[in-house]
Amino acid sequence: MNESIAGTNTDPSQTISVGTQNERIPFIDAVRSFALAGIIVVHFVDQFNQLPAHEQNLTRSLLLDGWIHRLSGLFLYGKMYLLFSCLFGVSFWITREKALNKSTNFTLWFWCRTLVLFGLGMAHQSYYPDDFLVDYALLSPVLILTARLADRYVLLLACILLLHPIEIIDLFDQYTKQTSVHQNESLLDAIQDTHSAAPVSASFSIRSGVSIVLKWLAGKGSQTAGLFLVGMIMARHRALQSNHTIRWVLCLTGCTMLSILLYLTRLRFYQSSLDPAIGGRIDTILNFHFSIFMATSILSVLRLLWIHSKTAATVMTLSNVFGRMSLTHYLSHTLIGMFIFGTIGLGLAGKMGCGSSALMAIILILLQWTFSKIWIRHFKRGPLEALWRDATSKLCLILSGK
Repeated sequence: MNESIAGTNTDPSQTISVGTQNERIPFIDAVRSFALAGIIVVHFVDQFNQLPAHEQNLTRSLLLDGWIHRLSGLFLYGKMYLLFSCLFGVSFWITREKALNKSTNFTLWFWCRTLVLFGLGMAHQSYYPDDFLVDYALLSPVLILTARLADRYVLLLACILLLHPIEIIDLFDQYTKQTSVHQNESLLDAIQDTHSAAPVSASFSIRSGVSIVLKWLAGKGSQTAGLFLVGMIMARHRALQSNHTIRWVLCLTGCTMLSILLYLTRLRFYQSSLDPAIGGRIDTILNFHFSIFMATSILSVLRLLWIHSKTAATVMTLSNVFGRMSLTHYLSHTLIGMFIFGTIGLGLAGKMGCGSSALMAIILILLQWTFSKIWIRHFKRGPLEALWRDATSKLCLILSGK
């Protein structure tokens, strides 16, 4: 699919102007800030998965710790990743539209940008195995491959991907071959325990491989690709810029009701006598769709506050700089967190409760926001955002033979 957006052979060097900071959409930056802050809190509450599952109760010994862990799981865990992934698709379409208006070679720029993101993700994964930048780089081609499709086809593909097809196929396989259920489950448990307990000093290839296998076996690849497509559809119709209050209220009401229904259904399955392996897979599917509707409810609340509350809109606008430097803050927070909780560092995993970990996350977010305010006064983009952009432009020039 080698095409120039405008249909002409434009100079690839013009791609350096794609994705500038002009004409940014404040609400999108605000949602990105909110989602990234939520991801940081979740990572700190979970102490960057530096404790094996059977030792994680050490972080919830106090009543406050238990409540923070439950609230984080209910409102943040998974939901913020969904929002962040959806915004990736939104940003893709907005950038594509800017490239169309400027007659730049968007296809070349996109592939170069994706390659640089993959490199950044692999470097990041060397010290944080649960990185999702590699997933973003590997899955982002689905956006450019579907960019010219009509809405109905993109939406159909998104729905198929969001149905969690891998888990459904696996569930059907487990149900029809129940004699091997316990063996398969014990193997996955062994992989999970190996991943959780492996020290930071373990082989990079082993940690990266195990992390990718776990995520893709759990269907994270299909759900992320589906979220990219949903974001692209939302950007096509400027859904995040809509001030139609009734639609947002209906969206909030419907998604909240569906969230409650799915949550109660999960509880019923949890209390049932189903085989643990089959019940676990059903719970994974239900939890993912619960997270989708919960994330949509949160997005609706944010938009309604933006429309009707000047105070909330002002606060969200002030947070924009944090979202504009999301790559810098995402990579830096894992570096700091792994040093605090990892074995190569302070090794505080299990020695702090969820409450103190969450407080530490909030302090870090405030420090990062302050740094963003100072940095943006002097530069158009964050340090790693600038590196990503410059490396993309140079790679475009090299590949075009300039």
